[in-house]
Amino acid sequence: MATEQSNKWTYDLKCAAPDILRAFSLMFHDPQSDELQSLLKKSNLTNKKWKSGSHVYSILKYIKCDELQTVGLLRSVVLDQHGKIMAYSPPKCIAPSADELNGRFSDDKIRVEEFVEGTMINVFYHKPNGQDEGAGWELATKSCVGANIVFHSVHKKSEATESNQATQATESNQ
Repeated sequence: MATEQSNKWTYDLKCAAPDILRAFSLMFHDPQSDELQSLLKKSNLTNKKWKSGSHVYSILKYIKCDELQTVGLLRSVVLDQHGKIMAYSPPKCIAPSADELNGRFSDDKIRVEEFVEGTMINVFYHKPNGQDEGAGWELATKSCVGANIVFHSVHKKSEATESNQATQATESNQ
């Protein structure tokens, strides 16, 4: 559920999916439990583990659904091996109804921004156990951590990863 606070939007996942905190806990304390599998199925969610370097992450995300105001907020949440949220992908855009917009904004509070279509790449800084040793930046897409997956390309596998594309884009903008 989105709430407005000083023209900033926040999302309370506990209201959207009440079982989410229990699922987070089970993902790390009892990942093979029937209870977790039942919660994920009931909530229409998937949980996939990814190894990036020496770290293991989980990505919790919704399976395509019409429940965009609730479980649809979980477009992609990256958690570390202790259950700490490392990255959260903004939910899908939902066009508000005229009633929802009526009187909510004045002309001086509207800001128009360019929308760029493409693969969303989240960047997060991970300090394992709060230590500088092993700390570093990680890339994550909606479905993987490390962004070392191949997308449709005619290039060699090593040239066509999301990570390589992000690095090339960053270098060309410097």
